[in-house]
Amino acid sequence: MGSGVSRASALLLLFSIAACADGISTGPAPYGFDVEPRQRFRFEAHDQTDVDGVPVTVERGAEFTLEAEPAPGGRLELVAYLERYVSRVKGVPGGSSEFTLSADGLTTRGPADLKPLVRGPDDLAPGGGRIGDVLSQALGGWWVEADGALEGTPWRAQQPLFGGIRVIDWVLLSLPELAGLDRSNWSGRRPLPPLGQYVLGVELPIEYERVAPDGRAAARIRGRGFLSRQGIEMAAGFRGALEIEHLGEADLDELGRVVEARVELRVRFEAESGSVVRSRHNTRLRCLSCADRINPAPGASDKEEPDGGLSQ
Repeated sequence: MGSGVSRASALLLLFSIAACADGISTGPAPYGFDVEPRQRFRFEAHDQTDVDGVPVTVERGAEFTLEAEPAPGGRLELVAYLERYVSRVKGVPGGSSEFTLSADGLTTRGPADLKPLVRGPDDLAPGGGRIGDVLSQALGGWWVEADGALEGTPWRAQQPLFGGIRVIDWVLLSLPELAGLDRSNWSGRRPLPPLGQYVLGVELPIEYERVAPDGRAAARIRGRGFLSRQGIEMAAGFRGALEIEHLGEADLDELGRVVEARVELRVRFEAESGSVVRSRHNTRLRCLSCADRINPAPGASDKEEPDGGLSQ
């Protein structure tokens, strides 16, 4: 029996022990984590930002594992372990850049006139230890209720190499809040992910609805959100009006696992100085450990881009 199966069995046993210790029936965990407490995912993102007519493109991709751990009060803690991450930036002053982190080490590339930085798994990582050991540390996590609602705020590891990897925020936005089978519409909230270099620390209200799946999924949940703020400060001395539109879809299998989720954020910020920032953020989350009921396609390369939009 492989180590992954053994760990999953141990987590299932932990769920059972925790439920007995509480003396209550906590019901099924969200997203099928009571059936499969260790799930692997691939995350892809395409960010297009236009600042006063100057476009900047960011491509991001990650493979990671989410492990579910029972927490007091019937909550569930979802902990993310990164396997691989790549980010490519195009259009910024000075030239394109790239950052890659995996079990093979890390690579950073900047403008053509600068020599790439390459470090192997046995090289020293910032903060101490080997680079090859960094991925054994948790990237971060968050606590959810049985309906998928966020409890508190997400936590993040202090490892310096993880500092610019903001996968957790977008994954949390991709996983919808849930409702009973007798409800077709409900409301929820998710933290707004960082928009490039801007971390606003606000929540995005989302209206969810259960819609008919396309035949490949057991269920489909659609989310729509809108946020408008006047006089918000994106950065020091950069104040203005912000509008954000959110569109999301999540396909679930019969076990409740999120087999695929797609998110699109459309952002417009008009600064008091007259500058205008427009951006569109498209993400795609796919379960790699789920049965191929929705996505039988072969594995994607680092260069694969997510879909450009959502079905309406």
